[in-house]
Amino acid sequence: MKRRILLAVLVATLAALLTLYFLKQAGQHVEVPAPAWQPVEEQPAPVGVEQQPVEQPAGQLEQPLPQRLIIARIEAGEGGRVLVNGSEAAEWSSTSPFTLVLEAVPGRCMVFSVWEVNGTEVRAEPVTTIRVAGNTTVRAFFARPVHRVVVAANASLARASVNGTEHQLPFEAWLPACATLEVEPLETLLLIPLNGSISLAAERDTSITLLYRYRGRGFKAVVLVGGEPQPVEAFEDPYFPNRVTLEVEGEGWMRIRGGGLLLIYIPWNYTRVVVHVRDFAPPPGRDLTVPIAVYRYCEWGADPFAYGVGVPMHWGPTTITFTGCMPQRWNEGIAGRRYEWEQPGTIMVDLSGEARIRIEVYP
Repeated sequence: MKRRILLAVLVATLAALLTLYFLKQAGQHVEVPAPAWQPVEEQPAPVGVEQQPVEQPAGQLEQPLPQRLIIARIEAGEGGRVLVNGSEAAEWSSTSPFTLVLEAVPGRCMVFSVWEVNGTEVRAEPVTTIRVAGNTTVRAFFARPVHRVVVAANASLARASVNGTEHQLPFEAWLPACATLEVEPLETLLLIPLNGSISLAAERDTSITLLYRYRGRGFKAVVLVGGEPQPVEAFEDPYFPNRVTLEVEGEGWMRIRGGGLLLIYIPWNYTRVVVHVRDFAPPPGRDLTVPIAVYRYCEWGADPFAYGVGVPMHWGPTTITFTGCMPQRWNEGIAGRRYEWEQPGTIMVDLSGEARIRIEVYP
């Protein structure tokens, strides 16, 4: 029985296949029956019922997008370093904006100059705070400052060797920080130094005063500036056998006694000098025609020598005015700068006997 059924199925199948073949050859279209399975359409969830998410197979989970990294690079120029939040780390980064506290620390002999942020100068204090919201490069710059150094003296016409070159004091120089001046006071015909050699480092604006004493006797004289007495230096000519005394009296008058050459230093920037003389008296036992003469040393043009123009002053009160070094009247002069104290502006009094003298000076 089974064999008969199987044989019948085979015959029917063969007949169907032959029929399909011949129909295809004849160009007829045949609908193929749908398979027994169909995809199931998703039904909407009932109202009020929470629909559960469908779990994805492992390995198919959504990955978050990577966040951009913000980088700050901190650099220090020559001559210093930079502290960032208290450390010397040169690079900082984060995925969100951040704040940095910067401190520029200059090295020895240097000072902080300026910050540069992404190539642009930013004038800020050495300690500053920045907010970093994007890739940023910050650089600190340092500079070597320049300082003013003055070498002065307690006496006019003093000289010193500064780094091997002789200068009349005061001497002024502008030096880069930590540069050194080697100062050696020099002995002259007029002055003896009281200091030894000094090494002076330019670490800030600095001034020093070297001490000297006169070889001969020095005096404190006065001149009237705007009607007010101002102290100036006076001294004996060291080559002349002086026996001179000087006493300052009231209203700018000075009493001079003895015989010799008295030098009164007046700066050359006082271009007008008025000399008043009174109370002449010759030395005891002598009757001099000209007991006193006054000179002023100066420079004419580019001539490196100083010239003195002398004015004899006779008995009785008298006044002579110098404009520059030229007096209102004169009949003798001396030329040729022989000694260092013959500086422009200096008044020289050639005295034999006694007199009172007052000097007014004007710019």
